[in-house]
This record gives sequence, structure tokens and C-alpha cells, in this order.
Amino acid sequence: KNLQRLSQKELMQFRRRSGFMFQDAALWENKTIFENLALPIQLHFPHRSNEEIKKQIRELLRSMNLLDSLELRPAALSEGEQKIVSFLRAIILDPEILFLDEPTTSIDHQLLEKMLQMIKTLNEKACTIIAVTHDAHLTAMIANHLVVLKDGRVLEAAPTAEIRRSTSREVMEILSRVLSEAATYDTDILDLLEE
Repeated sequence: KNLQRLSQKELMQFRRRSGFMFQDAALWENKTIFENLALPIQLHFPHRSNEEIKKQIRELLRSMNLLDSLELRPAALSEGEQKIVSFLRAIILDPEILFLDEPTTSIDHQLLEKMLQMIKTLNEKACTIIAVTHDAHLTAMIANHLVVLKDGRVLEAAPTAEIRRSTSREVMEILSRVLSEAATYDTDILDLLEE
């Protein structure tokens, strides 16, 4: 569906079913972490009680070892922790569609592993994930369709299996470069380059 042609009601329904994690976190600086996470719930489910909302937010923050951050403002968190809060805000409504913009940059290894596991779980539950990423590990973990870009133009867009068989030298160079930066990850990533 063309999002620009949706009615206000349809747009709200789409937003309720989707989550978006911004590259720079895009948290409300004048709100606490709790308030940032509560906002989508309060907007889309105004009948939910404060106790239900608090319980859900506490569970999410506990899962990422950020429960102590509940009453802090974003500026008190590291860049990586802010991105984790942005991720949690994106998934708080259990979205059917999840948009991720460079989700793994600036996040420490321990939090990153937890976030990747959550993304994998969402993906296994049939959540559609649209990600802009340079992270070969994330790509190998969830991608079933790839769009390879260079200088703002699409070089190739196809199911991952077709990209693997690409005859384009540019596409293979880009994939090789991305994969060489991620050489410390599982060898599963190398499947992207297998013939």
C-alpha cells in the first residue's frame, strides 16, 4: 500500500502495527526513559493502566540490564544505551513490521548480543524486518531479500539466494568488503558469497 494515500485512521493502524528504530535513537530529550518507552503504548492503547505499562517497560529494561535507567533522561545514557532504548521503543507494541536504521552501531558487545537475539526471535515470529545496515552478522542472520547500494543507486535487489549468484563485480566487491569487516563473526556469514 502507498503510505501517502492512507487515511488518518489507516495510518494510525499502520503505526500501531509497526516499529521504527532511528539511527541516532531519536529519543525525547525532555522525557525520562520510562516516558519515552510509554509513549507508543499511551498513544495506541490509552485504556492500558499505568501498572500494566510499568510492568511491561520494567521487563523490557530488565532484559537489557537497563532497569536502573528508568527515571533517567537520555543524555544520562551512553549512545549505545540510547540506541537500545530506541530499539525497545520500536518493539514495545510487538510490531508486525520493524524498521531498523543502522541498529547495531555504537552498542557494546553484551547489549548487542541481547538485541540480536531479540531481533532473531521477532524474525522467527514472522515479523517483517526492513533494515539499513552495514552489519554482515545481522544481514546473515535475518536477510531473505537484499538491496545492494552504491553511491545512492541500487546495484541489485533480489532474494538473498539470487544475490549469492550475482555476476556483478561491484556487488561482489561490496559484499566482500562488508564481510571482511565482519570476519570475526560466524562462518555462516560467508554463505552470502558462496556460489
